[in-house]
Amino acid sequence: MNPERDRVIAVADVFGAPPARGELVPLLERFGRRAAAERGCRRYTFAASLSDADHFVFVGEWDSGEAMEAHLPPIARSSSNLIARIPHP
Repeated sequence: MNPERDRVIAVADVFGAPPARGELVPLLERFGRRAAAERGCRRYTFAASLSDADHFVFVGEWDSGEAMEAHLPPIARSSSNLIARIPHP
């Protein structure tokens, strides 16, 4: 295993359901702290867009694809009702 070759940097755009922003931001903050503490996570952060308050960008750096994949299901289950289901233009 080559740590630098196996490293994964993931960038994701998420669009929150507008009425749920007040619930979504604290949830994202908790998940960010939790993800950063997960095994295999080198860095995890998110930011809101300056032009659209419901648009968030996540950046995660992981030791491997397996480490990144292990972290995805709990986040998806816990935030599914706060994420916009229709693609944002």
